[in-house]
Formats: sequence, C-alpha cells, structure tokens
Amino acid sequence: MTPRAVDATARPRLLKRGGRRDRGRERDRLTERECRDLIAAAHKAWGAGRPFNRFVTLAWVNAGIGQDAVAVRRVTAAWLKLARDWLGARGHRPLVWAWVMEDGANRGGLHIHLLMHVPNNLAPLFSSMPRRWVKQLTPGGRYVRGTLDTKKFRTADPSGGDAASMAYAGELNARLHYMLKAAPRVLEGNLGVEGWRWPDAPPWGQHCRISGARLRIWQGWRHF
Repeated sequence: MTPRAVDATARPRLLKRGGRRDRGRERDRLTERECRDLIAAAHKAWGAGRPFNRFVTLAWVNAGIGQDAVAVRRVTAAWLKLARDWLGARGHRPLVWAWVMEDGANRGGLHIHLLMHVPNNLAPLFSSMPRRWVKQLTPGGRYVRGTLDTKKFRTADPSGGDAASMAYAGELNARLHYMLKAAPRVLEGNLGVEGWRWPDAPPWGQHCRISGARLRIWQGWRHF
C-alpha cells in the first residue's frame, strides 16, 4: 500500500498532539537555551556512539505543503517516523536527530535543517531513502526539485583515532553554527562558538519570524 501524502490542510489532525500550543507565539530568533540544547544534544549523541553524520534540508514548501509552520512540523515528524521505522526494522534504535526551522527566500520559504545519525553499515542502503520518503509525503506522490538536500559528513565515523575525531568535531561544530545562525549575534561570543563558523557561512544575527517551536530534538535526549 502506498502511504498517503500529508494533507497540510487537515487542521484538526494537526492539533492532535500539543493542540493550539503547537502554534505558539511568534519569535524572530532562537533563544540561548535552544542554542545550548542543540549543542548539548549533538555531544550527547557523539558520546553515546550515535554521532550526527547526516545533514538534511527539507524545503517542504516546494513540495506543496504550504507556508504554515504547523504543517511543516507535522510533515517533518512524518518523515522522521518513516526514517525511524526503516532504521528500526534493521536493528537500529532509537533514531537520534535534531532540527531547526527557518524561513528564507533562498529555500522558497519555511524549511527544516536536520541532523541525524545513520549507522555506517546502513549508509549504502540509506542513500536513496530520504527522497523516497519525501515522495511518499508529497501531495501527488512525486518528488519536486528543491524539496530535499542531504549530505553525508566527510568524516562520518569519528571513532577512527585523534585525526578522525578532530575532523568530525570541526564539521559538526560548523553544522551546528550554521543551524544556529538565527540566534542573537551576542550569543556567539557568550557561548564561545565564534571559531566554529566556516569562512563562507552566514554570521549569527539572522532573523525570521516563526510561530511555535523552531527547534526540536529527539525525545529523551537529556538522559541518553
């Protein structure tokens, strides 16, 4: 059976978990706590042997989901469930992930930047799956160009000695810095992450108004 595409107009279902609180108040930037949580979660994952090694961008607006933060969160949750079920069926649990939502013209509107862990032995099988899951969740069941971008870390396994660990840390920190760019510029110094930015990456202090949660992390990460 082919999974049905997500209906972004199904408001009663969108409110099933969290209700109206999922819409929340609008904010222009990430908070210091959100920044610290994302950084801490990334290092929790690494310490537990599940280092983030995939960087995924999901521009759902290109797939016809709409410029609605609740709908984007919902379809992202559905995508993560497909990923979790696929990995779980191959003996990999739990799925370790974190995402940040942004709104920008370069991606056509609302979009998600997501970090996740994929075991190295499953990497070849995994490579075609993100696009397949996007198609399953897109109205009409077809892939729309620009909806998905997925990158494997250059050093996907940091356990190969000091050199691998340092290379991985450099890329992880740069990815985190990029995902947190919609935080107040002053936080970059307060958190001590100025040196994490790639030379061509945008500086902190970007802003985009979003309603409700703009950062989420896998359940139970604090006790992982």
